[in-house]
Amino acid sequence: MSQTRKINFSKTLGGLALILLLAFQGQSAAFAQPLYPRAPDVIPGTLPEMREAGFWVARMESPDRVILDLAEIQTMNQKYHQKMGDLSNLEEELVASINNQLSRSPGLVATMPDIGSQTPSEVSVTVQDVVRRQIQHLQGRTYGNRLAVEYSAGQIEELVNEFSESTIPAEVKPIAGVLVRNSLLRMVPSIQPEHVGLSQAGKSRWDLWNLDVVKIGSPVRILHSSRSGGYLLVLSDRGFGWIASTDIAMARDEDIRSFTEAEDFIVVTGDRVPVYASSSATYVSGWLRMGDRLPLAHKQNERQVLLPVRKTDGELATGIAWLAPDADVSVGYLPYTRRNIVTQSFKLLDNIYDWTGGWFGRNHATSLRDIFSTFGFDLPSNGVLLAQFNENTRLVPKDQDKVDKYEAIFTSEPFLTFITSASGHGQLYLGYYEGQVINFDTHGYGYENANGETLEIRRWGVSTLEFPAYMLKQDITLTEMR
Repeated sequence: MSQTRKINFSKTLGGLALILLLAFQGQSAAFAQPLYPRAPDVIPGTLPEMREAGFWVARMESPDRVILDLAEIQTMNQKYHQKMGDLSNLEEELVASINNQLSRSPGLVATMPDIGSQTPSEVSVTVQDVVRRQIQHLQGRTYGNRLAVEYSAGQIEELVNEFSESTIPAEVKPIAGVLVRNSLLRMVPSIQPEHVGLSQAGKSRWDLWNLDVVKIGSPVRILHSSRSGGYLLVLSDRGFGWIASTDIAMARDEDIRSFTEAEDFIVVTGDRVPVYASSSATYVSGWLRMGDRLPLAHKQNERQVLLPVRKTDGELATGIAWLAPDADVSVGYLPYTRRNIVTQSFKLLDNIYDWTGGWFGRNHATSLRDIFSTFGFDLPSNGVLLAQFNENTRLVPKDQDKVDKYEAIFTSEPFLTFITSASGHGQLYLGYYEGQVINFDTHGYGYENANGETLEIRRWGVSTLEFPAYMLKQDITLTEMR
């Protein structure tokens, strides 16, 4: 008599699952890549105590003396924009360097053009030029998505179609708008969040389709709409670019001015500060960044601020939000003192380096811009432009002896001097120690230790002029902010 064999399917499936899991783990291990080693907090050539603002304050003479008052700062702002408004007045080599920077980031401008003085047909020509250069930027090299997978030709064509270049009218009449939140200024109106412009799968994961971050409350001029309507091409104080339609409210110029130019306002002095739905500061309604400026809802209550709101019809409204009792903000601009410069700077210590701001982070120039905006400065977000902000500059040639280079820097004013390479990398000069130039800096590089291992910095920190390595191989501009 034959016997029937009973099979335990539960055990069999369980065993199969275990086999598959082990196989998957083995495959994963074969393809897994280690994380990039983190450089230590204390960078070679510096001391642990240099990571404390108090260390530098103790080295200051008159740390609380006001270097420039607000009127003097605003005069510097005006002089910079006047100078950059006509590049023909600058040296030929400098103009070539600036134009090179502008060509690499279509939409970036040396100073905000006055399109209000242009005819609608002239504005149309400007819009067509910007869009054409942005499309060339998109088509000019191979890009990958958020997973660093190369785009297909069809996907690139879809992105080109979103520019809606063919619908730009012969006459463009700009529409006034204002940003209701901190927003990405894009060179490509990429509707899907996974569509970013990565250039490689390795360390440099920068979104090369992003230009900058534009602050909440910033006035813009709306010039064109993408094909889906998901993005609007605007002119902002950071240049031409695409901003998500949901981030922009339309309003009359006088209403925008009453918001952006309110006499009673707060300036965000913390790296990232929440605003709340009520006085209890329980539910966050939004986040603000260093340098953001918002009107006070009531002069008598420094915890209530006005937030711009986009209604469903696209029009501007305002809402009241609450700050926490200990919010890191200032009523009005901070006094421009050495203590405040260092205190503000060290609030960004160890922040990740974000070259294009695509993660709402900062790079070297945009960090310095946000730090100094708390005093009322209107700095550009590009290093080459940043170096030209003040007339008080000195050039340190690349072929100069290293000792002489350092001596030139040592005679500069600590805490008030930007050190900028010819390629546009900017650092804040803190002082010197045992013959080394000590800076506050953020960059996307690392260094090789004594064991031959590459350690990644890629964050804000205290370092020497040895980092990044190209600083000493290029011409250097010293710009004193006074």
